Amino acid sequence: MLRANIANKQLEYLDKPERVERILAIVPHGAGQRFILEHKAFAEELTTYLKSIRFGEEGAEANEALEVFTPVAAHSMDRARKFSAPWTYFLEIPADDALLRPFLLWQEVFAIHPTMSFSVHDPTDTSPLWKVLVLSGTPGAVNGNPNHVKEILANIKSAMWTNGRFCNLVADCVEKYWGHTGDYASRVKAASDTMDLLLTRGEAHGTEQPTACYVLLAKPISPDREEMKEFKSYLTAPGIYWRGPYALEINRASVDCKLCKDVTHCMLDCPLPQTPGWQGTPPSTISTSSAQAAPTLSMTLDEQARNIWKDVPRRGDNSGRGRSRSGRGPRRGSSASRGRP
Repeated sequence: MLRANIANKQLEYLDKPERVERILAIVPHGAGQRFILEHKAFAEELTTYLKSIRFGEEGAEANEALEVFTPVAAHSMDRARKFSAPWTYFLEIPADDALLRPFLLWQEVFAIHPTMSFSVHDPTDTSPLWKVLVLSGTPGAVNGNPNHVKEILANIKSAMWTNGRFCNLVADCVEKYWGHTGDYASRVKAASDTMDLLLTRGEAHGTEQPTACYVLLAKPISPDREEMKEFKSYLTAPGIYWRGPYALEINRASVDCKLCKDVTHCMLDCPLPQTPGWQGTPPSTISTSSAQAAPTLSMTLDEQARNIWKDVPRRGDNSGRGRSRSGRGPRRGSSASRGRP
């Protein structure tokens, strides 16, 4: 997802062996084609901000060699496709800077002000997402009753266990990629046992109205994109799953956050702006059709940087990571983290 709709020539530059470990992906909150077209100065402003981050003694010099690249789209862009990829700006860190990359990945979320708000990701982490499909239905079909969730999961598994091609694919991949040495049935069951339904909200197709839905999660059976595409195709093929008299339609609603790009919650439920003291992009601004004017800043970028990092412990301090990390939402290993870009 981080590399979606990025021009091949730009990717070739970023993927050179001598450079790949020095590249980070920067995703502005609310990013998309409209953001890129209407925020021409973002890369320059982001570069200025990142150069204001200092390590070491007071008065340390900024690293003037770091660069931020605006994404070049593989296909033409349109403001009307406001949240479509590309989303990702790329930061190249100089080879002699051993501190900035781990620090940015550790902090991950930066909420400086409404037009300087972004997340940092490692573009070499290409692990497949756990999200498989979205289920939605008529009133009463989707709810948080754990017995109903178990019934739906049982129906999904039952439908798949009768599909020989699905079982063959899963058994082969689980043995090959998971190292599972059990018999055929136990390999299929091992993959099926990772399935779970996450109750959330999404948008029904053709509307922007929130609707209750489930996201089906499953541990990826393979790192290969084509094998995962085939895996998902079997699970979506029925079109409808049933719970008693209730029909649960497959992928008739979408679940993706326009703010942080997570695919297991919608923007209304994004944990980032619910963080106490959030100074980043407000969800209300990115749903509008016009670019937002930058606020007047009362501090210089350098002063902002020092203020934000004041609670981060110095090297050798065992007091913890500082309060700056709190409230940033689900972390890796939680259900929601399995849907991050």
